[in-house]
Amino acid sequence: MNRQRIRYYVSLGSNLNRCAHLTCAIQFLKASFRTVDCSPVYQSPAYGFNGPDFYNMVVAFDSAFSPTALKKWLRELEYACGRIRNQSRFSNRTLDMDILLAGTFILKHKNLRLPRPELIKRAYVLKPLSDLVPELIHPETGQKVADIWQQLDASESATITLVNSQNWFN
Repeated sequence: MNRQRIRYYVSLGSNLNRCAHLTCAIQFLKASFRTVDCSPVYQSPAYGFNGPDFYNMVVAFDSAFSPTALKKWLRELEYACGRIRNQSRFSNRTLDMDILLAGTFILKHKNLRLPRPELIKRAYVLKPLSDLVPELIHPETGQKVADIWQQLDASESATITLVNSQNWFN
């Protein structure tokens, strides 16, 4: 029996050996899923703690994984890249991967909320997603992602800068 494939949007971030960890993650994703679409990469300050700036991006791919199975798979990839999860929620990261959207699913589980709440609040997530799929409709707000980006507070949107990463993931 074929499971229905879901279009996933996943944020990636790193503030330790940033280029290497994002490149490694993209290589694993491309080896595991048929097609992986990548947003531009943005630099943003560490959020909630003092640390090196992050590189952030969003990827999109189709998978037959359930949202909870994909979350587990992404955690394993984070661990493979040296992620340690027994640290403070706000700390340096080799690789941080979060499911932002899973098709039109709305899920409120103790370990997984979809759409991810930070999606509409944080420039480092919203701008790369808006670059990748500006016409995508947010399942809860009913708004286009590009419109949500335009409405984001200017002080939040001013915190990110585009990184020249055009040849990193080829």
